[in-house]
Amino acid sequence: MSQSVQIDAAPARPRHKPKRHTHRWVITGLVVVLVIAMGFGTTVVTPLEASKASSSGVDPATFARDNYDEIAGKITDRAKPLGEVATAIDQDQNAAAKKYAVGTGPSATYSVKFTGTAGKADPETGYLPVTVDGMPDGVGVSVQTGPALLGTALRDATGEVTFPMFTNQLDYQSAGDELNKQLKAKTLKGLDAAGLAGKQVSVVGAFQPINPDVLLVMPVSIKEA
Repeated sequence: MSQSVQIDAAPARPRHKPKRHTHRWVITGLVVVLVIAMGFGTTVVTPLEASKASSSGVDPATFARDNYDEIAGKITDRAKPLGEVATAIDQDQNAAAKKYAVGTGPSATYSVKFTGTAGKADPETGYLPVTVDGMPDGVGVSVQTGPALLGTALRDATGEVTFPMFTNQLDYQSAGDELNKQLKAKTLKGLDAAGLAGKQVSVVGAFQPINPDVLLVMPVSIKEA
């Protein structure tokens, strides 16, 4: 005996599908920014380096207090003119790293010195733009003045602060943060970044070319020229 099957009509579709592309791109952008923020200043160690880590490694805060002045002095001794270094990076980043930097690739760390005209400091980031003669076209310069100091340029600039000195990756990362705190207390304390706008400043510091269009310098010395 045959059976009749009733098929319900499909619900009417809206004339226009909701636009999801914008939402998708916003989410993608947020993820990219988060990944960059997490990676900035983070150093990945090899299994061999991890195996050499000491179970009784140096305390990061103690290390930073005891060694900041020496590290700042070595950055000053190593410093080359920023225009010269930036031009070399613009021409051949690998060759520039071999000649001027400690390390290679994105973690290559350069010690530099320069004099230029300060712009208006960003009130949120504390980045102080400086116009420096001799820079490649399209390459800007900013100096970190706090309150937040990002990156491990101080830790990595000499090549003498290594992972095996510390107990684990967390302590190694903390060493960079503690050195930044020392810089903030000793070099940036009392600095009126906003008051430097339009003035000539002389800077000595270190940077890693995370963004080749804007070299973000961690200063061990900053003063009016």
